[in-house]
Amino acid sequence: MKLEITVANKRTVNALALRQIRAGKARNLFAVAAVALTSALVTAVLAMGAGLMDANRYMMMRSSGQKSEVSFEYLTAGEASAVAAHPLIKEYGLSRFVARAEGGAWDQTPIEIKTMDAAFADFSFSAPTTGKLPEGENEVAVKSWMLDKLGLPREIGQAFPLSFAIGGARHELELAVCGIWDDDIHLHPYGAALISAGLADRLLAGTDPGATRTNGEYNGITQLYANLDGPQFNLRRNLGKIVAETGISADLATPRLSYAYESMALDAQSLAAAALMLLIVLASGCLLIYNIFYISVARDIRHYGLLKTIGATKPQIRRIVNVQALAFCAAGIPLGLLLGYFLAAVLFPLLLGVTALEGGIALSPGPPAFAAAALLSLATAFASCSHPARIAGKISPVDATRYAGASAADAAAAQKKTAKRGRGGARIGRMAFANLLRTRKKTLIALASVSFGLILFNVVFTFMSGFDENKALEMHMHGDFLVADGSYLKMAGFYYSPAHTLSEGTVGAIAALDGVSDVARVYYQYRNQAPPEGKGVETLVPAQIYGMDDYWLGRLEASVVAGAFDREKFLSGKCAVIGWDPQGLFAVGDTAALSFGGRTGAEQGGGARAAEAQYEVMAIADPSRLFALSARFSTSPGFSVYLPASELAGRGGTDIMSATVLAESGRLAALRGEIGALLAGRPGLDFRSRSDYVAELESSTRQLAVVGVALCLVVLLIGALNFVNASITGIMSRRREFAMLQAIGMTAGQCRAMLALEGAYFALAAAAILASAGFAASFAIVRPLAESTAAYTYRFTALPLLICLPPLLLTALVLPQLAYRGVSRASVVERLREYER
Repeated sequence: MKLEITVANKRTVNALALRQIRAGKARNLFAVAAVALTSALVTAVLAMGAGLMDANRYMMMRSSGQKSEVSFEYLTAGEASAVAAHPLIKEYGLSRFVARAEGGAWDQTPIEIKTMDAAFADFSFSAPTTGKLPEGENEVAVKSWMLDKLGLPREIGQAFPLSFAIGGARHELELAVCGIWDDDIHLHPYGAALISAGLADRLLAGTDPGATRTNGEYNGITQLYANLDGPQFNLRRNLGKIVAETGISADLATPRLSYAYESMALDAQSLAAAALMLLIVLASGCLLIYNIFYISVARDIRHYGLLKTIGATKPQIRRIVNVQALAFCAAGIPLGLLLGYFLAAVLFPLLLGVTALEGGIALSPGPPAFAAAALLSLATAFASCSHPARIAGKISPVDATRYAGASAADAAAAQKKTAKRGRGGARIGRMAFANLLRTRKKTLIALASVSFGLILFNVVFTFMSGFDENKALEMHMHGDFLVADGSYLKMAGFYYSPAHTLSEGTVGAIAALDGVSDVARVYYQYRNQAPPEGKGVETLVPAQIYGMDDYWLGRLEASVVAGAFDREKFLSGKCAVIGWDPQGLFAVGDTAALSFGGRTGAEQGGGARAAEAQYEVMAIADPSRLFALSARFSTSPGFSVYLPASELAGRGGTDIMSATVLAESGRLAALRGEIGALLAGRPGLDFRSRSDYVAELESSTRQLAVVGVALCLVVLLIGALNFVNASITGIMSRRREFAMLQAIGMTAGQCRAMLALEGAYFALAAAAILASAGFAASFAIVRPLAESTAAYTYRFTALPLLICLPPLLLTALVLPQLAYRGVSRASVVERLREYER
């Protein structure tokens, strides 16, 4: 029967823990640094992960022009009232479409005349930043670039002319500007002229919104933006419930979930990446903190054994270790939170630049992010010290005495064993190797921590060094120069407004330049089309119609994912290829009836038209593979269709969207200047060269490299700190061992040589892990990642090993020497007597 005397005094136990903290100043420094580093990385990862998800969602909102969760695009006044009154509608805003502006500056730019209440203006990023929304019938609020189009200053009170038709009646108005807001003409190349509700009532008197919705004119139709009650993952279900319970027609009203909320998969990907980085950080910090406490417990094991002899219980011993951990967390976590925030503040703008998100978005982690970082850091620290605490709690006084003397006994045994194999005593190399194996657990923990950082560095380095210029450019352009309207080259959204600035004459002039071997055009029309019968769609559907020059046919064929591409049949003008088609309107073998108009798609009201041509759907293409061909725009609902250039060239309303110039390699520099000079006399046109895109891509790659390498260096720092701590505390705990070895004839030089070899073996072992597990991890992680990205290709490289091995070897050789110098200051006799005291 085991007799255990309980000393039930928490104050005494806490005092013992604090006394041990005061006695281990070097250990305290390493422990606080480990907790602070772990906390800093956790904070940085959480803050940047949350910031990137917020920024990504905000940019999707800006791109779509909608901040609300759901929208109802085409409602009558009665339907709008029924939807607004539904209990699931938390907040909403209303807008009423009046007409489209025509003539003058608006021939090529779509301008919608409408009303908006304050909520809808906020939901659609249309709230005036200067002035106010219109109240009187003579007032109008506009985008700032609309004033620029008319050559007017951006000031309140300007006379703003509007010409439009409603039904058969034409209206010519001149209103006073009462509100102005900024918007990106390239991101949203369509304008909005906001008028008062009173003026709209007068203009729409006698108009039946239900009838205009059917014929595609939409005069008087109400648009409703809303946020819903309930969690965001139920948005689609709740939207369907509103439609069902209000009795509106989904086909006519077109209820939609906002793109920013519909694309939850993007947030999930960002969250998964942040979670993976967080796990790496927690694993590295856990190894470091564990090693510190494991070595600390091993050093103080005799002390814990003596406490057991005077009545300390297992829980009390564990409490002593846990109180120390809590003290280190109290000092390290606040410091880590502060450091983590500053680390995130430095890296976050770089991440925004890499991901092409808006640079004005600020990093603003709230209290939940800091609380989560603190709790994760605290949990990591206590998880790391739980096993060492159990070791301390289970040790018996006898075992503690044996544990304390194991180091010297094992050293003597190792010398005796190796002495039989060598002449004149033990061989230093064998002794060094035996010392590493003797403390296998401590060695493996230190190796794991250092190797973890090395492997992560190798993965990031291999990925970044795989930047593939040709592969990256395939997502942006083919050929050597890309000529188009300036708004197209700067566009970041999903919509394209035909500019009609690139003419056949300009293309011919470029083709005639010396050194130009070919010019490949992409023609474009945007038309509302009647959907195929039997598809369950009753309203007209927007269509992006592309006409492809012969140069693009090989790339069009390579993008086919269903059906078969027959070049001869395609060029006959009887077949088409379908790309973007989220509604599944077309299948291979169907007939696509397309209409072509004389007005631009921006002006087209969407009324029903007789089909001008019918095409057999030859194949279905993956539109993402045609991004660099300019065929990158899409609408949902809607579809994109690819035809031979002959089917679009010369038709009314057709725009030459872009012209790709193929040039002789020796003439690239000269042609850059000649094309620039040629376009200088043609307003609105601009061009990009291959080198422009390369410079942008390399800039993004450098930013991504800075972020990746910065995080890797912090993880490497954790590993290095672990190694430093293991080396110094290990040598300090072997003071008596070294004294005993010197007492039996080993010189100080031989001790230093043994420690140098131990460090060299450790460095070589870490290098071996990097060369095996590191390269294997790089192949397993980087190869599929590079294959799925547009700018990288997996390439094996041994540079990380060559970069890391010299500093690792130098540290492993020099650090033990410095630690031994501190140990050997006392004489052999004094060190031997330490144990007796």
